[in-house]
Parts: sequence; C-alpha cells; structure tokens
Amino acid sequence: MKSTGFTSDFIEQLKYKNDIVSTLSKYISLKRMGNNYWACCPFHNEKTPSFCIKEDGQFYHCFGCGESGDVIKFVQKYENVDFVTAVSMLAKSAGMEMPNIADSEELQKKKKQRDKMLDILKDTNEFYLDYYKSEKSKIYQDYVTQRKIGSDEVEAFKIGASPDYNSLIKFLRKKGYSDEDMILSGVAGQNDTGIYDNQGTRLTFPIMNGYGDIVGFTARDISGTSHAKYKNTPQTTLFNKSQIIYGLHNLREQKKAGELKFVIIVEGQIDVIACYGKGYKNTVACMGTALTTHHARELHRLCENVVLCLDNDSAGKNATYKAIEILREEKLNVKVCRLYEAKDPDEFIKKFGQKAFEVTLENSVSGIDFILADLLKNYDLTKNDDKTKYVSEALSFISNVDSPAEQEIYLSTLRDTVNMPIDILRASMKNKAVNFITSKPTSENLSEYAFSNQIQNAKIFVLASILYNKPYANINDVKEYFYEENEITELYNYLRDKKQNSKNIVITNLFDEFMIEKNSDLNKIINYNFELLNIVEKEYYAGCLKTLKIDNLNKQKNELKDKLKTAKDNAQIFEYLSEIKNIDSEILKERL
Repeated sequence: MKSTGFTSDFIEQLKYKNDIVSTLSKYISLKRMGNNYWACCPFHNEKTPSFCIKEDGQFYHCFGCGESGDVIKFVQKYENVDFVTAVSMLAKSAGMEMPNIADSEELQKKKKQRDKMLDILKDTNEFYLDYYKSEKSKIYQDYVTQRKIGSDEVEAFKIGASPDYNSLIKFLRKKGYSDEDMILSGVAGQNDTGIYDNQGTRLTFPIMNGYGDIVGFTARDISGTSHAKYKNTPQTTLFNKSQIIYGLHNLREQKKAGELKFVIIVEGQIDVIACYGKGYKNTVACMGTALTTHHARELHRLCENVVLCLDNDSAGKNATYKAIEILREEKLNVKVCRLYEAKDPDEFIKKFGQKAFEVTLENSVSGIDFILADLLKNYDLTKNDDKTKYVSEALSFISNVDSPAEQEIYLSTLRDTVNMPIDILRASMKNKAVNFITSKPTSENLSEYAFSNQIQNAKIFVLASILYNKPYANINDVKEYFYEENEITELYNYLRDKKQNSKNIVITNLFDEFMIEKNSDLNKIINYNFELLNIVEKEYYAGCLKTLKIDNLNKQKNELKDKLKTAKDNAQIFEYLSEIKNIDSEILKERL
C-alpha cells in the first residue's frame, strides 16, 4: 500500500470538491450513456469512445488501452505533472488550501529536491542574463543583433550567455548549492578535473515548461569551433527533450486571453523567436527531436488547428510528412506553409519581410494537398510507369483519411491531376486498403483461455463481487484463500477491515491506498465488467469458491506429500497417507 503524503480526509475532500465528471469535461468531450459518461480516450488514438467515467465510483477506465484512475491520476497524466502538482492544481480549482505534506518523508524529499532544482535553474538563468547584459558580452550581443533578434525578444525569451566553464559553478557555490545538486539539475557536468558549466561559452536559451518554470537550457555555439551547434541540458527529472515544446507557455497565455486561433510549428528555437518578433506569439518548436504523439496531444489540449512550417530541405520535408500523419491521427486540422527560396522561417522573414510571411501563412495548404503536390515533383506524368507509381503513392495517403467525404475531395483532386476516372481511383484505393483480420480462436486456445490462471481469475471475481457489494458475496466466506503476500491479499485485508468496522468502501479511495497499474490484477478488480458474464453471477461466485477451495486442498495435500518424504516411522506414514486420502475425497466431492 502506498502513502500519498496527504491525510485521507484532505484527499477525500479534494475529490468531493472536484467531481470527476465536472473536472474531466473541462479537458475532454463527454457523452452520457446509461449510468456512465463516455469519451474518446485522451491517452491513445481511437475513433469509437471506449473511455468510461463512472460517476458513482468517481473513477475512469479505458477499455481500449487499459488506463484507469481517479480525478488526481487523470490530471497527473493529462497535464504531465507529478502527484503533488496535480493535487495542488485541483486544490486551487476548488479553493482549498494546500496542507503541509510532512507526513510523507519520501514525498517531502522529492518536493524539496524538485524545488531546489528549479531554484538552481532560475539562479543559473539570472547569472546568464546578467553576463549577457554586461560589457564583456559584446560578442554575444553582436551575434544577436546580426540575427535581427530585437531587445523585446531577448527579454521575452530570457536570452543570456555563459562566459566560460567555471564562473557559473563559483556563483552557484556561493549561493549554497552543492556540486551534486548542480549536476542533478543539469546545469553542470562532471569530468576527471571536476564539475563545469554544461552551457559554457555559449549563447543560452532557457527552456520553460507549460507553466513558465525553467526546466533546462539549450545553448548555441557562436564561435564556429564546436562540432555541435546546439547543446541541450542532459535529461533530468524536470527536463525530457522528447516531451518539451519550446514556446508552449506562450500558447497557454494566448489561450487564456482567447487569442489562440492556430499554432505554428517550426523546427528551431531561433525560428520561434523570429516569428514571435513579427507578432506570431503562437509559434512553437520541438526540442531537436521529431514531433511525437505526446507533442500532438499537448498541442491538441490548447488548439485544434496547426500549421507546419518546417525547414525547406529534404530532412524538413520528411519531418513534415511524419508530422502530418501524427497530427492527423490525433484529430488536429493540419496545414502546411510552403516556404520558397528560404530554408526556414527565420531566413524567409529576413529575406522577404513580415508581410510576405503573412501571405505565405494565409496560403497554407492542407496536409494531404501538400503531400500530393510534393510527390508529384518526383514523377513525369507523361510516362505511364511514372503515372502508375504516383497514383499508387497518392492513394496510400488518401486511404488513411478517416472521413469518406474528405477522401472524395482528395480523389477528385487526384482525378484532375492524372486525368483518370474517379471510379477507377476508388476501386484501386479499396484494393490498397489493409484488412486487419482477427484470427478466430481454436477449440484448443479457447480451452487454454478458459482454464489458464483460473485460480487468479476466481480471486479477482470474488474480490470484485465483495467490492461492489453483490448480495451473494460475503467476505467471511473467503478468508482462508487470501494468504500469499501480494497486492490481491492487501486488497482483501483492506476490504475485510472496512467491513469489520462497518465502514463504507469508496472505490475512488483505492487509488490513494494502492499502486494501481494499467494491467494489474487490482485494475481488473476495480473495473470488473459483470455484464460480460453469460451465466448467473451467484452461480459463478459459488464456482469460484469451489475453485479456491480445491486449490487450498491441493496445497494442503502437497504439504503432506513433503512431510511424507521425511516421515520417521510407519505410524507417521500411515497418518499422512490417511490425511491425503481424506483430502482427495474432499476434492472429489467439490468437483462433482
């Protein structure tokens, strides 16, 4: 069982004031069906809602991916924050004062370490800012001027500079930070001679999470002597570059102000800053990694409309193709801004100005239109072989479009391009579609499914019946079957104590008491679907008790067999054999 660090009364009050249906409806679209609410799961891609919110139990479960939890766990996972931060967010929403979490030494230690890391990162940034503003930093200031980054952008993005590899370390030591803390926060590295500034002799750009906290840095070499143009903070508990979106905090501010109509995704930090300087504060970039499903979901929480404005080279085009696929899978409306005679937005704006960039953005085309036009550059449609290959590639992308109406639009575009009847294109696209055929179970694997792990399945059903207060279930019937040291026995003990003390069992409280993983037996118990049973529940429960009793008898029998091996005399042998015979008779009775 786990400790949350908060009193059970506080957590109970927090959940009461943050009703799960009301809270989740702020994040996702819910539809009531019967006694429950349903939605498309925000944690995996799906077309048919399988995400169920049980209002009476105050928890959710996805029948597609298996995610399950209470309102706190949902906020944790959706906002990508730790437990304490999720509790803090919900407390703020409910107007509740956060208590001291001194009850949990582990949580208190983690929070203290996290706060210290944030302080180090903040102080490090202040150091870089002060140095950048000094006379000694002219080389960095000249570079920024040369890149046409204005003072407003410097201030908005907190651009700084590192003088060398040692000055920051001395500064932070004077502040009272240990070398170990500096390394943990990612601002310092270590080699044979000691620790050093990870961003030494570079122009620095702090990386902020969605709430404006500095969690790391990216730094640019301006000397031209380093093999790596950009260097990021190494991964820490605060900084994971595959999940960070540079500029996300600006989107949140725009969202709050009701000004966020679409998001521009560019390739690098300088592009974000260049677009911001021209009034496009809705611009973000991934941290030197390809756009991922995680990024797409983060963006979808803030806005449905995205414009890709990635570099205009072969790598940029490949990244655009992949990004279109990922963003469309997450149900985002994707357009592509095609930059001509410039490799990236920063260069385009410098060459042609803000107005030209504005016009280019307005002329952005849909993701599929971009792909169809870009593919065409590789083929000569006057040659039959090229035309066949182009049609085949184009139909591969069109077939992945979910909406039949949208498919028809792109098929019409393709028809006009290749001058072929649309019926032929439709038929060809159907032939290209992949049929996912689920193999039918054989009698052999059905039997294996029915009887494999039947003891564990029996325990799961028995505890689920007790948990949901089924009239046929009595916790006193099963006390001898839960003796192994595992999570199921812990749940049994918890339920037994509640029943013995005549206390109500609140399902949502189980998420505070236990670590409930996605595929765990506890998860199966909490989310047991009684409706799937094709027999009377009471009869099935009785059958489960028989299974558990037989298992218990078999264990006793095996123990006697072990004793038999070390029996001292014939009398003892006879005694053990007699007991084994009696157990066999009991087992036979149970099976009849």
